[in-house]
Amino acid sequence: DKTVLMPQYLMMWFSRSEFDREASYYAVGGVRGSLTWEDFCNMKLPIPSITRQREIVSEYETLTNRIRLNNQMIQHLEATAQALYRKTFVDNIDKENLPEGWRMGTIGEFGVVITGKTPSSDNPEDFGNDMPFITPGDFGKYRKFAIGAERGLSEIGVKRLKGKVLPKGSVIVTCIGSD
Repeated sequence: DKTVLMPQYLMMWFSRSEFDREASYYAVGGVRGSLTWEDFCNMKLPIPSITRQREIVSEYETLTNRIRLNNQMIQHLEATAQALYRKTFVDNIDKENLPEGWRMGTIGEFGVVITGKTPSSDNPEDFGNDMPFITPGDFGKYRKFAIGAERGLSEIGVKRLKGKVLPKGSVIVTCIGSD
């Protein structure tokens, strides 16, 4: 009865990860882990007034549309950035006739290059909360920057990695793929 329960509201409820967990709980009895129709029909869910359901669905659709528009804007900005990069550093670069003030050089000429080192998991005393320890996983699947570190080193770990500790503001490049 759509005057009591909006299909969109019900779909929102079914889309929640909490619903998946509850359905999995009921589905453990079968060989294939299937949810019986009877169990499905007996699951409880909060049903606010139809007016409140409309408000909830409307708010959700508004946010979903904003997310979609923001993602489109991000894609457009990424394409613009890639085009600008390509124009500046690929298509219009003549290595023999660089723009005024430019020069060719190696990364080592512009700063100190330090290769990383991961402490052995055989030494749990190396890990702690005294200093952030950035790994390729901290860059995430789609991020190009690491904002923080999931792991940390203890004072012992910092001493063991002497010479590998980077000063604040350093540029870190990972050559190992992340997720």
